[in-house]
Formats: sequence, structure tokens, C-alpha cells
Amino acid sequence: MIQGIFYARFFPQEGTKIVAQSPPGCIVPDPDAPTTKPPLFDYSVLQEYIIPRQAFCNRYITVADPEGKYFVLGFPVSIPSPRYDRNEFIFNFGLVVDHDVDQVPYERVVRRLAVTFAEMEKQSGFLSQDADASGTRRPIGSLLEIIKEDLNNYGECMIPVDDANTINMKLFPYHPTPPEVKGWHVPVAKMKFDEVVDSTWDLTLQRVVKHIDGVSDVRRIAILADVSLELTQLALRHLLYYDTILLLDMFFFGACYAPRPGIHDFIANVDGMVDECANYVCVGLGSAAYQQQQQQQQQQHQQQSATRPGGSVRRDDPAVTTTTTTTITTTSTKTTTITTTITTFIIIIIINININPTIITPTSPTASPTTCSSSS
Repeated sequence: MIQGIFYARFFPQEGTKIVAQSPPGCIVPDPDAPTTKPPLFDYSVLQEYIIPRQAFCNRYITVADPEGKYFVLGFPVSIPSPRYDRNEFIFNFGLVVDHDVDQVPYERVVRRLAVTFAEMEKQSGFLSQDADASGTRRPIGSLLEIIKEDLNNYGECMIPVDDANTINMKLFPYHPTPPEVKGWHVPVAKMKFDEVVDSTWDLTLQRVVKHIDGVSDVRRIAILADVSLELTQLALRHLLYYDTILLLDMFFFGACYAPRPGIHDFIANVDGMVDECANYVCVGLGSAAYQQQQQQQQQQHQQQSATRPGGSVRRDDPAVTTTTTTTITTTSTKTTTITTTITTFIIIIIINININPTIITPTSPTASPTTCSSSS
């Protein structure tokens, strides 16, 4: 998230100066701002890096504030021309982001701002002119505010600057290279593909995602989808790149698994893993869909009891209806609770084994049960 954005310029008489900033007062105090919030960092310490020496111009730079809370991302630009004082015009559009934020997406934004405004300055002197007499262009401060708000809220912006120029930028998150997909991996979906897959998707990908059920391994998915193993691995790696699936090792009921010390953190519910696992497998006893299903089952049972041949119970007997409804609800609730508990326990064991697996398998089918070999 962008904490601040600014436009700095070097003046021959005044030196480096912050011409515009958003929000007001984020870099230097703004006397015209309605609220007096302290700046994000000490500007006097980083002033020489906002407009650096000539050797650092026309390149991407990153500066950390002394307290280590923020990073200042900039791309100082130097435009040599005899029409300027000292035969050059130096400016910088910078972003202020948190120290733990991925800087790769914002680097493209800083570069695009520098290139766009450099071209506008070369063509029409957009930055060197103090004011636009015709009033057909937006002020720099207004542009910076719109850029910051749009990028933070929507991840993109399209802002008309004047009649001939428009700023178009978009934040593209950086995804690391996914690991290689093996044939024995079991892909588990992290989203509902049925809700997002459409006819514009890759044909191979459409056939592969239908068989991702958290049980079938990559080789079985390739067979069920009638797709070659290489294309199946490529499709799954594409899904892995966008963090829509995760890969687990195959779980064999014939193997012996031993928990690692990390099981203690799971039992202690560190980071809420137990709660997350319970929510993942819970069917939602209080959900509207569950209640509707229970009502339908009650109505079907009442109809069957009323139409049963030789029955002596009347259909309009409230006592019998209440007893039947209570029995069905109690039995269904117990069954659902037992099923949820068993499923939760199985997933708990699988998750912890796949985090730090220690697999102990028999050496041969005829070996003694006490003769085992360990592999990790």
C-alpha cells in the first residue's frame, strides 16, 4: 500500500524542494493542510537522496528511512537542455511504502511516472511551467492524489492529464517461480473453480481442473482428463503460480507416519490452525441451506409416515409430528457432528504430516511388521 507520493524538483536558487505531496504533510509539513499530521520520516536526513548526484540520476533508487519503517522509491530524471538554468532540469516522482511491502510492483509505477512526465516535459514543458494559462491541465498535486487513491483502492488508474496525455498504470503483483510439479503430487484447490472457469480459459486447463478433488494425484488427473502428463503438469504449475492450488504428497494407508515436533504447535492452536481446519471441514449446522435441507427431510418423513399402510397414526397428530421431527433432527445432528469430527481429525493428521513428513514403510511385503525403513 502506498503511504505517500510526492513530486520533487531541483531549483537553481532554492535547491531541492517538494513541490507536491499526497497526503498533505506526508514528506514535509504543509501549512495549508487542515490537519497537522507528522511526516512519515525526517526529510532533512533523506533530502540528498530525493534529488541525488548526477551519477544516480536516470535510474531506479531505493532509500530506507533511519527508523526502518518506510522505503522511498524514486527515479530521478535529468533532462539536459540549454533552455534550462544550468542547462538541465532535474525532478523526481517518488513513492513511500512500508518496509515489509513487496517493492517489485511499485517499481514499475515509479518508472512509468518518470518516463511519462519526462516525455511531457520534453514535448511541452509540462513540469517546468509554473502554471497553465489556459487551465486545461490538472495540477500536479491533484494528479498525485488521484494516482495514490486509485492504486491503493483498485490497483490501477487511468487519469487524463490534458487533452493529449493520459496516465495509465496498473499494479501487477509479483509471483515467485512455482516449484516443479511431480507425478506423485496431489493438487488441492484453494478456490472454487466452477465459479470462475469460463469458455475463454485454455482448453487443457478446463479439462484438468474438473478432476482436482484433493485425492487424485497428477498422473491420475492426466488419465481422467485424457491429457498428456507433461501438459497436465504445465497446467497445474500455471495454477500454482497464481496461488490457486497447493501441492501435497500422496497419503498411503499402508504406510506408517510419525509426527514431527511441529505437532505441538498444531495442538496448541498456534496461529489458529485448528480453528481454520475446523471451519474448512464444517458443514455449517446453522446455515440456511442446512436448515432448508432438514425441513425437506422432515416433510418427506411425515408424508411417508402418513401414507404407510396399516398405520394407526393420524397425519394431523401434533405429538407424533413433534416427536418425529425431534428424532430426525437429533439423529442428523449427531451424525453430522461425528462425521465432521472424524474428517477434521484426518485432515489434521494429513496437514501435519505433509508439513514435516517422516514416512516409515515396510521394506518388503513379506517382511516382519517390526522391520521398517525410514525415508523423508
